[in-house]
Amino acid sequence: MKLACCVLFVASGPTVVAQGFESSRPLWQLLQPGPYEIGFRVINHVDSSRDERVVRLAVWYPAVASINPDEVMFGDYLVYTPPFVPDNEYEKFRNAADAESLSRQFFGDEAESHQVALMDAVIPVEFDAREVDEPFPLILHSLGRNGNQFQHTVLWEYLASHGYVVGVVAQFGLDMGTPEMEFEASDLQLQLEDMRSALRALSAHPQVDSTQVGIVGYSSGALVGLWLASQEPQVLGVIGLDGSINRAEGRELFLRVVGDSVVSAPFLNICRWPHDEYDSDRFAQPLEGDVIRIGYERAIHFDFQNWPSYQVFAGAEEARSLEIRSLDEARRLFESTALFTRLFLDANLKDDPAARRELLNSNAIIESSGRTATLTVLQLAN
Repeated sequence: MKLACCVLFVASGPTVVAQGFESSRPLWQLLQPGPYEIGFRVINHVDSSRDERVVRLAVWYPAVASINPDEVMFGDYLVYTPPFVPDNEYEKFRNAADAESLSRQFFGDEAESHQVALMDAVIPVEFDAREVDEPFPLILHSLGRNGNQFQHTVLWEYLASHGYVVGVVAQFGLDMGTPEMEFEASDLQLQLEDMRSALRALSAHPQVDSTQVGIVGYSSGALVGLWLASQEPQVLGVIGLDGSINRAEGRELFLRVVGDSVVSAPFLNICRWPHDEYDSDRFAQPLEGDVIRIGYERAIHFDFQNWPSYQVFAGAEEARSLEIRSLDEARRLFESTALFTRLFLDANLKDDPAARRELLNSNAIIESSGRTATLTVLQLAN
């Protein structure tokens, strides 16, 4: 069934943001965990079909907690040493790039103290924890251009606690001479091939149900995620977090690279809205599955990462962003984006009808977002 662009208004459902901060997961704000403990590891996968290219995967997964686990802090992500390091130069570059990116999260006179507080924040994760012995759906995260592997850690921890294996694919250019990526077809194709390599590697793992795959992409990563979904039928859903697909430049590039292929998987477009460059007449081409948009009226691009949580946690404020939305509105966006992401994945990967009903409940979406977001259905395929 195809629907014209419309906004859904139906009976209000339960409020999905729970109450109460937790000292064991202070960066989560009000998000509530699922039934699983959270493990973390880094895997350096060597793709023998591509001149031994190293594809670095940060993986969060459902775990069995140790009796007396060590306390882990956010800064420990940046000093974790994987058991297999095939290229020391690449590993040093990747670690330095991630650390440099995360050093630019705060502004003003208190930036240094806020940064120290962030690095010392407790996270609900155990490194190299024993896996839960059953298969789970796989979520691949496609980073925005030159993004760091730890910019959405709360979302990945949250999904792992709710029964997903999450693999975040590091971005890297052609070689050490050109390590950064540009917003152009050749570099996006390099990212696409790294994503495909990660899909193959993680699908072979016994904890992964390779028939249930979802993709979450931030910024230009949403474009790459849709491109991959057009080629991989086991992808059952794609989520864009303020994706470049909403911009005219990104839309044109996507149509060029995807060619005659179609995306049959449902697409959830979580983004700033309204968007001046959005082409409503052509957006749903070549998307053949459900296309749903949750648009936030007051938001900046970086609100769709961990950044709002960092600001709230450290008591920091950034003047330019506060001209667009309040810090509390940013926190609600951060929390509700994670919740909407899980509802979409539960509906499409776990075939949960209750999650689908909640996701299509306009009043619940409005309430959960702090009345800053609206739900629009562009099309329902069935």
